[in-house]
Amino acid sequence: MIRAFFLLLALSAFVAACTTSPEQQAANDEQRCTANGYKPQTKDHDDCVLRQQASRDSRMQRQHRELVERPAPTYGPGPR
Repeated sequence: MIRAFFLLLALSAFVAACTTSPEQQAANDEQRCTANGYKPQTKDHDDCVLRQQASRDSRMQRQHRELVERPAPTYGPGPR
């Protein structure tokens, strides 16, 4: 029982470490745009950050849609 508790605790910590906060995502977007040559606090840089956010949102929506539309798994023997 205690072993299961510690396993669950370790898995929870692992999953929590894999998440990215909105602040971290925004900072990553800013860094990516700056690395691509856009000067911070310019309209081009702001547009780049918005494109990064829109791209991430679109990707997440597509992944969600794929998960929702995936057929349910079947167990046991197939149709006869």
